[in-house]
Amino acid sequence: MPETDRPAARLLHAADGLSLHLTSGDGPAGLLVLAPDAAALAWAGRLSARIGRPALALHAADGRFPQDALAQLLPQARATLVGRVVLLGAGAGAIAALEHAGSLGATGVLAMIAPDMVPAVVAAPVSGVAVMAFDPLAVREAPALPEGIVPAPLRHAGGALPEILLASGALSEAIDALLAGDAARAAMALRVARLAAPRMRKRLADRLAAAGHARLAQAVLAIETRPWTPDAQADARVRVLQRLGRHAEAITPLRELIRRQPRLALPRRRLAAAHAALGQQGRAVTALQGANGVAPLPAALQARLVRMLLQARRHDEAIAVAEAAAATWPAAAAPAALLGEALLAAGRRDAATEAFARAAAIDPADDTARLGLTVAGDGGGRDDGPGPALAALLAAMAADGAPEADWQRVMDLLRAQDRPVAALAAAALALEAVPSASLAARIAQMHQESGSIAEAEGAWRRAIALAPEDSAPWLMLADLLAGHKRHDQAAAVATEAAARHPGDARLARRGAELLIAAGNPIGAEREARRALAIDGRDVAAHLLLVDSLWRQHRGRDAVRAAEAGLAAMPESQSLRLRLGFLHLMQGVPAAATAVFRDAVRHPRANAEAWLGLTDALWRAGEVAEAEAAAREGLAAYPRHVQLRTRLGQLLLAGGDAEAARAALAEVMAEDPGSETVRLAVADALWRQGRRAEALAAARDVAVAVPNDPAVAARLGHLLLETGDADEAASQFERAIAIKPDLVPAWTGLCDAERLRKQIKPAIEAYRRAEALGMDRMTRRMLRFRLFGELEE
Repeated sequence: MPETDRPAARLLHAADGLSLHLTSGDGPAGLLVLAPDAAALAWAGRLSARIGRPALALHAADGRFPQDALAQLLPQARATLVGRVVLLGAGAGAIAALEHAGSLGATGVLAMIAPDMVPAVVAAPVSGVAVMAFDPLAVREAPALPEGIVPAPLRHAGGALPEILLASGALSEAIDALLAGDAARAAMALRVARLAAPRMRKRLADRLAAAGHARLAQAVLAIETRPWTPDAQADARVRVLQRLGRHAEAITPLRELIRRQPRLALPRRRLAAAHAALGQQGRAVTALQGANGVAPLPAALQARLVRMLLQARRHDEAIAVAEAAAATWPAAAAPAALLGEALLAAGRRDAATEAFARAAAIDPADDTARLGLTVAGDGGGRDDGPGPALAALLAAMAADGAPEADWQRVMDLLRAQDRPVAALAAAALALEAVPSASLAARIAQMHQESGSIAEAEGAWRRAIALAPEDSAPWLMLADLLAGHKRHDQAAAVATEAAARHPGDARLARRGAELLIAAGNPIGAEREARRALAIDGRDVAAHLLLVDSLWRQHRGRDAVRAAEAGLAAMPESQSLRLRLGFLHLMQGVPAAATAVFRDAVRHPRANAEAWLGLTDALWRAGEVAEAEAAAREGLAAYPRHVQLRTRLGQLLLAGGDAEAARAALAEVMAEDPGSETVRLAVADALWRQGRRAEALAAARDVAVAVPNDPAVAARLGHLLLETGDADEAASQFERAIAIKPDLVPAWTGLCDAERLRKQIKPAIEAYRRAEALGMDRMTRRMLRFRLFGELEE
C-alpha cells in the first residue's frame, strides 16, 4: 500500500520507558525493529508499508534498552512474533538487536550501525546470522567483526543509511535472505542498493566535486534514477545470485526477465554467463547469439562468442560473427585477427592469411596477427609436427622468454587448424620456458582428447604440483581417474584435495560422490558432512549424505538426513522426492503419501512426484485415490509413458480390465521397447494376487525381449514366489550376464541358491548385492534367511 495510506502503529504494551508497537500488514509478524528514537519508530512504519509485512517496533524513549524493562516486554514480543524472526536496528537499536537476538530466537539480524558506533559492536554477542551495514569511508580502521557477522559496506551512505536502504527497495530481498538464514545473499542485496539510491549518488558527486573532479561529479548527478520496478528487483536479485556464484538459481529469473523484455541484451548476456559458469557451453552460445541479435556485443564478448563457436566446430557461424565484428570496427586490428582465427579453423588458409595480414597492417604490434601469419603459413597436417618456420618461431619465443599468453595463442591457432601434434609440441616447449599450472592443464586436456590417459594423468599431477592451491586440476584428475574405473584412486585424490582446501564445498562433494562409486559409504558420509559444514544449502551434498547413509543400511538415519535437508531447504523438490521414496523403501506408505502430496502441490511438480504419490496410495490400498492422482498427473504430463502405464495398472487393479488393456496397448504401441510398459500387466496382476496370470504375462515379455536384464530379473522373482528356484536361478544368471551390476538379479540369485541348498553361491551373491548397495529391508530379509539374524 502507499506509505500515505498505511494504518497507524498500534501500542501493544509499555514498561519503564520502552513501548511495543505493531504496524499491520499481510502475513505473519516476523520483523522486530528496535527503535532508539521517534525517527526510528517512524522508519519502522514506513518499512512495514514499503514491503507489505507487519512489523513490531520496540521504542526506547531515552535511546536506551535496559535489561529489566526489556525482560518485561520480551514475552509480549515473542507472543506476537510468528515463525522465523528478523531483528533490525540502527545505532543503539542495532546494538540491542545483536545482544537480544538469542533471547528472541531470531533467525537473522540486520544491524545498521553509525560509523562512530562500530567499535562498540565488537563485543556484542551474536545469535543466528547477522549482517552489519555501515559506511566504510567514515571509519578510520575497519572493525574486526565477531564471527557470524557479515559486513555490508555501503560507501557514501553516512548517517542516512536506513533511509537509503528503505528508498532503494533492497530491504525486502535482504529480509527474505535473512529469514532463510543466508547472510551472504542479504549483504549482497544491500550492496546492490547503492545503484538505486539518489542520496548516495549525491554524496558521491559532492565528494568528487570537493576533490576537483567537476566533470565526474556532473556525470554522476546526470544518472537517471531507475524506478524500483519488479524488473529492477529481479535484475538486482540476479546480480546478487551471480556475484555469490549461485548461477543455477539465477537462470529462472533471467529467463523471466528476457520473456518480459525481449529487446534487452543485458539479461541475455547474463544468462550466457550463468550457463558458461555451469559448463553449459551450448546454451551459453545460444544466449550470446540472442544478445548479439538484439544489440552488437562488445568486442571482448564478440571474441568469446567466436571462440566458443569454434570450440563447438560451428565454423560458418563463427566466421559470420567475426565478419560482423570486423565490419563494425574496420580500423581495429583485433577483429581482423579474430576473423583470421575463424577462417584458419575452417581450413581457409589463404583467406586467413589475408585477414591476419590486414590486422598486421593496421597494428604491426598485434601479437595474434603476427603469430597467425606464421601458423597459417606452416603447411603441416593433423599428424605433423611444427614445420621449419613454425619451429623457428617457437624456438625464438622460448629464447626470448615470451609470455604465456603468446604461447596460448599459438596453441589456439594450431588447435583451430586441427593440428594436435604440433599443438602438443608447442605446449611442451611452453611448459619448459614458462612453467605454469594453466599450461600443464592445457597439455593434460590435449592428451585426454587424443586418448593418452597416462600422459594426461602425469600432466594433471604436474599442474597440481605447480599450483596446489587451485582446486580445478584436483577435480580434473579425479574425474579422469573415475572415468577409467579407478574409483579408489579418484576418491583418494578428491579426499586429499578437500583436506588441502577446507573451504571448498565442491571438492568435498565430489569426494563423497567418488567414495560412493568406490564402495566406501562411510567415507562418503564424512565428505558429505564436510561439504554441508561449508555450505548448508548444497542440495547435492544433502542428497549424497542421504545416499551414503542408505548404503550403510542406516535407513532411519537416511530419513532423518533427508528431513533435515528439507528443513534447511524447503524449496528443494529433489530432497522432497528422495524423502518420499525413502519412506516407500522403508515400507511406510502413509508417510510417503504425505510427502508426495506436498510435492505435487509445488507449482513445478514433475512427473516423478505424481508417480511417487500413485505408488504410495496403491501400496496403502487406496486404489481409487491412486487412479485419481494418476489422472491428475497426466493432465500435467499427458505424454508421460510411466504415468500412462501406471494408470493402466491402476485400472486393472480397480477391476476395469478392458479399460486397462486399452490404455496399456496404446502406450505399448508408442513405446514398444519400454520394460516398464511390458511388465506393467504382470506387476498389476501380481499385486491383485493373480499369480499364475502374472507369471504367464512375464513369460510372454521375456520371450519377446530375451536380452532385457530387467525383464529376466523380474521373471526370476516371480518364479521364486511360485517356488521354482531352478528356473529362477537361470533367469537371474541370464540377467547378470547381460548387466553385472543389476542389484535385483543378485538378491534374487542369493535367495534362489539358498532354496537350492547351495549356501556358498548364495553367500557370494549376497555379498555382491551388498557391495552394489541393496536396500536395507532386502538385506535384513536375506541375512535372516541365510544366517538367522536380522542385524550384524
